[in-house]
Formats: sequence, C-alpha cells, structure tokens
Amino acid sequence: SGFSENPPQEEYQILIEELELFSPKLLEKSRAVAFTKLDSVSDFEPLDELQQHLEDSGETVFRVSSVSGDGIQELLSYLGLVVQKERQRENEKPPNIVEETLPENSIWDDK
Repeated sequence: SGFSENPPQEEYQILIEELELFSPKLLEKSRAVAFTKLDSVSDFEPLDELQQHLEDSGETVFRVSSVSGDGIQELLSYLGLVVQKERQRENEKPPNIVEETLPENSIWDDK
C-alpha cells in the first residue's frame, strides 16, 4: 500500500491474528475489509490480488478514499445493514436464563 514495509496480504494476516489474540469470538462476527488511502497508492496490483483472495474467501472488501470520498457511502451502507441484521438476530434469540440457587433463609425460602 505504500505505507508499510509489509505486503498488504501480510498486513491483513497480522490484523486477523491480532483480532484472534484479543478475542477469538471477533473472528466469528461479520466484518468488512476496507482498503484506505487509495489516493497514495502507486501500484494497485498487490491490492487487486489481495482483494481477489479475500473475496474468494468470502470477505466483503471496499476501497475507500477519505480525500475524494470514493467508496465511503457504500461502506457505511454495508456496515449499517450488518448492524441492523445483528440487532435483529440478537432480538430473535431466546432470553438467557440463568438458574441460581437462592441463599438459605431468603425471603423466598419456604421453610
């Protein structure tokens, strides 16, 4: 990408490993990959290859530019849909019921 000593594919793998170290459950969540700072990229071939690899693996990839605004609306729309679906999925889950033993001599003790 021009901002790192590592190729984009290696940077992506490092990021995934860091997410897993932080919380393995993060890897189970929906996500999008955003290539940024595209105004400064001179060689798009490594990004094209990484994007193809990621999309073949089922990832959703966006190319965005903060300077021109390209791709920002598409990314925001996608993230909005992901959040909406996640909220809907959470609302459809049965409530998490935790059974606890009441302490002895509680007001609910029938003794």
